[in-house]
Amino acid sequence: MRLGEEEFWLLTIREFNALSERYKSNHDWQNYRAALICSVLANIWRDPKKRRPFTPDDFMPKKELKQQSPEQMLMNVKLLNAAFGGKVVEK
Repeated sequence: MRLGEEEFWLLTIREFNALSERYKSNHDWQNYRAALICSVLANIWRDPKKRRPFTPDDFMPKKELKQQSPEQMLMNVKLLNAAFGGKVVEK
């Protein structure tokens, strides 16, 4: 189901989150299917004496979350504040 622009703006936060989760779940499933095919192909050509069998997880994309420093966090907050028209209050 595709939403028109008018329908999109009528969504509640809960409905938007549900659609977002469904999209992410579908995207993860598509990645898993491709990884499954890759693992099958890799297992066809692997030497069983030298290597354990490949699994789909060996071919799944991995997200590496980067830790932000306090200075980076402050810079991001200042950028968001400026983007939303906020004012900086110095004490």
